[in-house]
Amino acid sequence: MIKVLIVDDETTTRNGLLKYVHWAALGAEEIRTASGGEEALRLCESWPPDIVISDIRMADLDGVTLCRKLRALLPECHIIFISGYADKENLLAAFSLSAISFVEKPIDISELEKAIAKAVELYRKKSESEEMKESLSKKRAILEDAVIRDLCNGNLTENTMDNCSSLGISENQKKYFKMVIFRCKEQVRSKREILNLIGGSLEKALKPAEWVCSLRDGNRFLVLLYSEKKDSFFREPFQTRMEVLLKRAEESGFPLFCAVGSVVSGFSDALKSLKHAEMAEQEFFFRGYGSCVFYKKAESSAIAADHAWSERYRKNLENLKNAIREFDVEKAIKLEREVYLNMQYDRIWNMARVKDVYFQLFYTIEQAEQTVCHQDAVPNGEEIWKKISAIPLLEELHEEYQEMVKMRLNRHGERCGVSDTVFQIIQRIKQDYAREDLDISVLADSVYLTPTYLSNLFKKETGYTIGQYITLIRIKMAKEFLQDKSLKLYDIAEKCGYSDQNYFARIFKREEGLTPSEYRKKRA
Repeated sequence: MIKVLIVDDETTTRNGLLKYVHWAALGAEEIRTASGGEEALRLCESWPPDIVISDIRMADLDGVTLCRKLRALLPECHIIFISGYADKENLLAAFSLSAISFVEKPIDISELEKAIAKAVELYRKKSESEEMKESLSKKRAILEDAVIRDLCNGNLTENTMDNCSSLGISENQKKYFKMVIFRCKEQVRSKREILNLIGGSLEKALKPAEWVCSLRDGNRFLVLLYSEKKDSFFREPFQTRMEVLLKRAEESGFPLFCAVGSVVSGFSDALKSLKHAEMAEQEFFFRGYGSCVFYKKAESSAIAADHAWSERYRKNLENLKNAIREFDVEKAIKLEREVYLNMQYDRIWNMARVKDVYFQLFYTIEQAEQTVCHQDAVPNGEEIWKKISAIPLLEELHEEYQEMVKMRLNRHGERCGVSDTVFQIIQRIKQDYAREDLDISVLADSVYLTPTYLSNLFKKETGYTIGQYITLIRIKMAKEFLQDKSLKLYDIAEKCGYSDQNYFARIFKREEGLTPSEYRKKRA
């Protein structure tokens, strides 16, 4: 759709052009007018025209100044000047702004239409050229994706080599290759999105090598570098440039991890560089975002060291499990931190073994908690493994473990001076306080005791009746809910096991000396 803006402070000129120019025949589909330069500028901010027909001498802002500003705002816009003053100064101004034409007033419609037709033709040629560039760009992107897909599948066919030739990376032309894998923290929709975010920095980091790229799995960006000169891939300058790239990406809010494969000779060996990059990528689990890891051959001595350390580790793991079973929170945190630091810095454990270790720890926590509550059910290993598998970094596994220990094993501290039965009842009240029917009968049934026996036991060990303790927990939770101003009082009452809002308010005031509304206002 070609858009034309007419700018003139004379109403008769604007209306005459709208009426007598054969806009449809010229291919102009949307025509708007402005009565002056200032109005035209405001309009162009929300409605950018392709062609501007402007008077030169206007009251508020002359046409030359207007079009200079438009040229900065819309560099591709085509300008046609109209004026009753064909002096040298105006003609020079029109020339400096690359105006299509200068039409004198009174306007000859046929002359103006020739100028408009020329502007339309230039617009269409430019559009066709841009469409062709876009088409070639899309075709190249498809070829790049196909080549890297074949590499990832280990399937280098004659078609792969044809695609390489089309991209200008045949073996006869480019001798050295290196694969780089970028891992993005955020999921991205397309290769173009990544290039828009880091394309400039990436170009600088990869020079002087050329490259093709492809997005895989939504967050892995694979780049195949190629060059006639091996020194394009010398590690030190390449690593420095990568570190600058990662820092800029972090500052832009787009964290990356980078894994670099080996330099190989010939495209047929590019698969080897990809495998090496994937091996380096395993370090992501240990290093996290902001790191750049280069492939290096595993040393045989590491295997012996791994065996020796794993023997020592088995003892540490057993001590750690015992700390969990004994609900020794401080020891469970300290021992796990030692294991975590060894895993992180010794670099002799692979991701699979590390996750197996944390599976055992998480499983032991579940087991210990169920034992305390006299539950016969076996912990759901499948759910635990699913949870661990979804955690991408060692650091996050460590943090998850620490949080579990603090939140779940710390409950054992509440058992001081109480029996297993009373502890189980306490946990049940904290879990089910929102149930309106929660009372001594329900709780007694859950531990296979009579209500009278349980009532006496609970009072003896805690100093509270069960009813008092239920109220204590409900009011404690109500005070937390009252901090959230989006919650209505009747919502809070229901969340705390009271279907009657007025009854809830009476209980709250009895316990706290204030109504729920007064408490909320005072806390605010």
